[in-house]
Amino acid sequence: MARLAEIGDSLPRGARDDNAAVGDHVENTESYSGGFGFTQDAASALSVTGTIGSESDLITTNDVDGYTYVGVVNGAETFDPSASFLGVTGTQPTEAGAEPASGSGNGYNRWEDVNGPGVWYESAVWTVSSTGALSATWINPGGEGVTSPAVALGSPNIAAFTSYFAVFSDAAKTEFLGYADVTSTASAAGGFSLTQDASDALIVKATVGAASNLLPVNDEDGYSFIGVVNGAQTYSGGYVVVTGTQSTNAGAAASLGSGNGYSRYTDVTGTTTYYESAVWAVTSDGSLSVNWANPGSTSVALVGVMDSDNYIKFSSSTSGYTEVYCGIVTEVAN
Repeated sequence: MARLAEIGDSLPRGARDDNAAVGDHVENTESYSGGFGFTQDAASALSVTGTIGSESDLITTNDVDGYTYVGVVNGAETFDPSASFLGVTGTQPTEAGAEPASGSGNGYNRWEDVNGPGVWYESAVWTVSSTGALSATWINPGGEGVTSPAVALGSPNIAAFTSYFAVFSDAAKTEFLGYADVTSTASAAGGFSLTQDASDALIVKATVGAASNLLPVNDEDGYSFIGVVNGAQTYSGGYVVVTGTQSTNAGAAASLGSGNGYSRYTDVTGTTTYYESAVWAVTSDGSLSVNWANPGSTSVALVGVMDSDNYIKFSSSTSGYTEVYCGIVTEVAN
């Protein structure tokens, strides 16, 4: 068994909550609504051990509420990361790869002990990296695994899971270029730029698939979808800009935005553009690409690119640009 740091040490910087500071430890009690909360007192931090790899149990010896396994709970048997989060709490053990378990009384998981029946739980869900970073894979009915990366701050003040839009120099992710900046859409360019400051990082949710929506948790400009905009309805070259948009249907040709409220790009620049939201191809490892839907039910595959203005774009060609890896990540190792 490899000794891990307290879970709090794996918190992605940038997770924010009015009741807890970034970098707090996960506290060794589920006294806050039945889920693990946070503390700045290292003496009260939850200590765990786990095996490096996937489908690992996290074992704790100092949970004051008496549970040995650190697991996750969900309000339904099927987990949809675009609609909810997994709460982190003490549970009874479940088998690796097993479908969710439920309890009908006290002693199955701390969440139900406090709140009463109504959740499903799993324990052997943890993927543990060599650096101690954590992600959890919830097994839906039928055996489908849904990965929810990174211990972060839920609402309110409960250990939960979230993730960030980030950009790397290449597919191997050897050089981190920055997070999508949650504040950048207020700038003259109207699109997301990069920041090295994770406290300004854009938090997103997505579903693995070919025509997914990318949903922002903290877009400060108020948009509910992260989409792309283009100067014409038909993409025929150049690049599209990543920005906040209204929603569009998967596979539908781009909608026209000719005034405020359609896309942040148009709000800022005053330029009439076409926008699409359900364009994201999201893989199980979090990588992102774009499929722009042209009129006539044809689509064009676009990859992430950057140039000197530092704004996130997607293009069908890397000529004149630097190709980059765009993905959804838990945290970036220093």
